[in-house]
Amino acid sequence: MTHLSSWHGIHEVPEDRMITVTVGPLELSIAHRPGEWRLGWYRNGIRDGDSGHVLSSAVGGPGPIADPESDFKIERFLTHSDQGMIRLRPLLADRPVVARPELPLMVPAGEEVEVFVSTPVWVRGELPDPDRTLFEMPTNRPSDTWFGPDTRRGVEAYASQTAARLKIDSLPPMPHRAITPLKIRNQASSLLSLERVSVPANTLRLYADAAGGLWTASLAVVRDGLSPPQVEIGSGPPKEAAEAVVVAEPREIAGRSVLSRAFHVLVG
Repeated sequence: MTHLSSWHGIHEVPEDRMITVTVGPLELSIAHRPGEWRLGWYRNGIRDGDSGHVLSSAVGGPGPIADPESDFKIERFLTHSDQGMIRLRPLLADRPVVARPELPLMVPAGEEVEVFVSTPVWVRGELPDPDRTLFEMPTNRPSDTWFGPDTRRGVEAYASQTAARLKIDSLPPMPHRAITPLKIRNQASSLLSLERVSVPANTLRLYADAAGGLWTASLAVVRDGLSPPQVEIGSGPPKEAAEAVVVAEPREIAGRSVLSRAFHVLVG
């Protein structure tokens, strides 16, 4: 997997200086003025997903304050502190993300496979010591969807496309997405057609590897054809994430009953 320059972490921005940050399709300009922080943001319209389009991660500055491009949206945040530090924190989505492979995946009876799916991340800007949140936004806002067998059983979710790669080395750099290894064991006597997968992103920890790449714990799905698929979440970062550390805790701590209902519709 190609190494990434890490955009997340603490950045020093003295007064009357600004930094520019690119996270995949999201472009940010963050200016520190006396008594305020000013955010300019813009999404460049590049197609989201892991279909092979290389999207970069970059942090420039700090440099003199410059007016952002006319397409940028501007927000101001007032503060009494003159502290010149800002933390950019990656977060997983606040709902499950329904990842749809570009082509349906067929898993024959008795087969066990592993695929790598990706989901978009959010960017949160915080002032440290003490922690105060200034802003939070998705790198690319996914569309809303419903995942479940009918309107009464299921969950509100986001929809996202994924290539569902079989080899981690075939994934392009994705500083704006988190990778989830998904193991599927089809113990049923019939073919499993995997047209979409609901990743419970809001209940997962987010990890960063040594190169700045983002990961969740692995998911393992076992289908026996007699009962709803059984799902297990890995207890830590996946083995592919070298020297991984936790960068964000789960948004929601789901109880066993909530997770059970969500996992019953994991595969559909």
